[in-house]
Amino acid sequence: SLRQEIWMEKTGANALFSPGLFRSLLDRGDMDDATMTDIAADVERTLANNVFFRDGVGRKKLREVLVAYSWHNPAIGYSQGLNIIAANLLLLVPTAEDAFWLLVALIENILPRDYYHRSAAVSGAALETDGNVLLSYVNDFLSKLHKHICAHNVSLTMFTPGWFISAFAACLSGEPLYRFWDILFGFCDGRHVFC
Repeated sequence: SLRQEIWMEKTGANALFSPGLFRSLLDRGDMDDATMTDIAADVERTLANNVFFRDGVGRKKLREVLVAYSWHNPAIGYSQGLNIIAANLLLLVPTAEDAFWLLVALIENILPRDYYHRSAAVSGAALETDGNVLLSYVNDFLSKLHKHICAHNVSLTMFTPGWFISAFAACLSGEPLYRFWDILFGFCDGRHVFC
């Protein structure tokens, strides 16, 4: 029941909060056509099986968060992964403004900025490096998993970019995701996804 308050404080979202800024960013209107096309496409398909998003209330809030973030951080604008993070934040926080400030805190304080680039592109180099770190960890510390993956000729690094850019929201949902975020958002001194 205290998760929202703890996340807002531990991520630094409360410190970043600027009264009226969220609304003023939305009052600027839509971004350029390419960005709005990317946002519209992702809003339509994000958590489409969830009633909150399927019936439109969540879609409106998700669109607001993504448009406001695009204006707030023009160096990134809109990028893959932001939609699924924001959607999952909206399932736990009551307002689009709170989800926006949490998203700002995540990108500015916790997740590697190198993961995100303007025009929905993602950074191959940063994601490849972190994918290799995870693979090394699995090889060194989770030998049974590593053998299983190798036996099926699966490359773990084919999954890791989606996991990392979504803060694992692409592969976890509900309480397992939120428990992971509890650690990532507030109890990880290194401020990195590998904590």
